[in-house]
Amino acid sequence: MSATIRRGFAALFVGWLAACGAPPMPSDGGTVEAGSRRAASASSHASTIALSPDEQTLYVLAPDEDALVVFEIAARRSRRVRFGPMPTADVRGRFAPAYQPRSFALSADGSRVAVALERSGEVALVRVTDGAITARRRVCARPISAAFFEGESSLVVATCAADEVVLSLDASSLEERGRARVSSLPWGLVVDPRRAIAHVSHLHGPGTTTLRLAPTLSIVSARDVPEVAPRAHRTLAHGKPRSLYDLALHPTTGALWVAHELHGDDTPQPALDFESTVFAAVSVLPIDASTPSETLSIDARLAGQDGAFGDVISGPRAVQFSADGSLAFVVAQASEDVLVIDVARRVQVGLLRPLEGHWPQGIALTRDGARAFVDLRNTGNVAALELRRDGDGRVSLARRATLIELREVDPMPAELRLGQRVFFTANDTDVPVTTNRWMACASCHPEGTTNRITWHFEHGPRDTPTNAGGVDGFLFRTAARRSLREYWKTINVEQGGHFAPDDTVLAPFLDAVSAFVERGIPAPPPPTVDAAIAARGRVVFFREDTRCAQCHSGPSFTDSGAGNPSLDLAGPLRLWNVGTCNALDRDHEDFSGHPRAACAFDTTALRGLWDSAPYLHDGSARTLEDVLVARNVGDRHGRTSHLSPRELRELVEFLRSL
Repeated sequence: MSATIRRGFAALFVGWLAACGAPPMPSDGGTVEAGSRRAASASSHASTIALSPDEQTLYVLAPDEDALVVFEIAARRSRRVRFGPMPTADVRGRFAPAYQPRSFALSADGSRVAVALERSGEVALVRVTDGAITARRRVCARPISAAFFEGESSLVVATCAADEVVLSLDASSLEERGRARVSSLPWGLVVDPRRAIAHVSHLHGPGTTTLRLAPTLSIVSARDVPEVAPRAHRTLAHGKPRSLYDLALHPTTGALWVAHELHGDDTPQPALDFESTVFAAVSVLPIDASTPSETLSIDARLAGQDGAFGDVISGPRAVQFSADGSLAFVVAQASEDVLVIDVARRVQVGLLRPLEGHWPQGIALTRDGARAFVDLRNTGNVAALELRRDGDGRVSLARRATLIELREVDPMPAELRLGQRVFFTANDTDVPVTTNRWMACASCHPEGTTNRITWHFEHGPRDTPTNAGGVDGFLFRTAARRSLREYWKTINVEQGGHFAPDDTVLAPFLDAVSAFVERGIPAPPPPTVDAAIAARGRVVFFREDTRCAQCHSGPSFTDSGAGNPSLDLAGPLRLWNVGTCNALDRDHEDFSGHPRAACAFDTTALRGLWDSAPYLHDGSARTLEDVLVARNVGDRHGRTSHLSPRELRELVEFLRSL
């Protein structure tokens, strides 16, 4: 099947051969015996929305309220399970919920809910009948997903992004029973009870990890989602897999479908633009190693080819199957729509666009395939959809007249809420942030942080910086901008948007997204560190002989803007040549036309440093150890060559704790 597409958008469905170290199962479209079919369909899938077994109750997370909402569908009545008091903005106007429930799963009988609380590091068990929290325990740094395994051992499985581990917890007490160290931000989670394994996606790739479940955990396999090489034209989908948010287990074949993006980092400016940068994708991972891989694409039919999908989507966030496995539903958070795919034919058979609310996160389906519910985090409501299939297999999704309103009081300040909407959207019929629903700010800044990609800009290679925790001092590596409001140029040039700084209609959107980046994206919780080692590392950091604090000073560990409180681009500036310049760096001008030397760099803030790899302006340092040793020739960014191996370990542990 051809993988060519027209210039518009590309979404890849990439399959690859992979064995999981367990008995083989049929490829997609195959059959299994009835008993296996029933067992496979009972997978426990971490999500933000779920239906009770009797389909009379909806459970929906409210991360910005530190709550789980329980909605009785017939009575249209809701109640809340609160994990803490209602969050409020602090004295500086920053909004950071203390607990932030991130995903949950229902037990097989629907009697309990396991919830991952990202910011407090806890997992909680909730009894459905009365909303009582029956167990609650801090288990790790930044738990993202939780699901049940109800086999010989009754367990809760949790992914821990900051600590890069997967845990098995006692399903009653939440005491730890086992852990397995993985890599690269473990994120999505689905448990296959029949085979006693869990599948985990990694936010920044390279792919998935499969673990054998018992009271202890063991890794069965780690499989990469393959990079897709550049093709005939830069606008054809290609690149590195990123934003692997969710994965779902096919109910009859055991194949995994992974929702993610591809980020093409091969095109230099001025050819680099939004159409050659980010591509929506779903990868199909068949269990049967004899099944060949395949690549399908959007809009190829319009170019006279035999491609499958004819509409643009962006930001795949969640994937779910119909009960019989014939349809796959992909929720796209950026283009704000739901794509329906015929699993056997691998073709698009339905699209609902747009959803009425904003920032969709997850989807729950009834067993008969007649209804669906989509969680809309930004607007605090749920879209109720009616599904119908015609004789040709097409699926129509009709919105009910009104959304299910869940939010009673919005704790997030209104400007930040609007900014959240703008930051995560590519729905340019609503806000002109892109063209053809191609990309959002969050496409390159997933979770408000970095996609770990280095781009080839005209002034040199630049890695994607993190926005988490706000901004301190100047923006860009050479202090080329002074205000987040000046990102209108990035929106227009790199995202294909249509902003103007003096447009009174668009000004509120620009002000709001600036406020959200500054005050609404908290720094991610740091990993668990050895406090004693980190304390010794702090001493090393501030010693005069290391000179780290000479530039990395103040509460955010940066001297950017020091002595220049108005952030005047004309100066004075503190820019440093720290020996990391390369042959591709070029002299250039800042936002206002002032000259900037190729090798003079602004000092990076260190807050949330652990989550911003790779490091340096060009992403040339893979680890903090590389920053301090391999990329610190001549001790030009801190004197570290005289440090002992023990002191280097202590210094790294301190930096990871920030």
